[in-house]
Amino acid sequence: SGAGTVEFDGQHIWVTNFNDSTIQAIDTETDKVVTTVRVGAFPAGLAFDDEKLWVVDFGDNTVEAVDPLTGQTARPVRVGASPTGVLFDGQRLWISSRDSNTVQYIKIK
Repeated sequence: SGAGTVEFDGQHIWVTNFNDSTIQAIDTETDKVVTTVRVGAFPAGLAFDDEKLWVVDFGDNTVEAVDPLTGQTARPVRVGASPTGVLFDGQRLWISSRDSNTVQYIKIK
């Protein structure tokens, strides 16, 4: 359902499902979906910071943290219009936003 970005958390491959606003964990040994997490509207990008997955939600103009062990999500943070990419550099999340034509960062460590 609109599979997009993939990210590895050290144990599972995570994929965004743009059309149904979820992310899913795939077990790399069985190739089976083991977790599905509902996130904001139209997840477009993923990054892993060694503890949390970070999801940019294109439709909500937000980034949110997801605990990969529990599937719990944190309160989303507003970012530029139509975010499409996210990268963790060891200390910050870098987020690119298509419609606002911006790149911004959020210090998380």
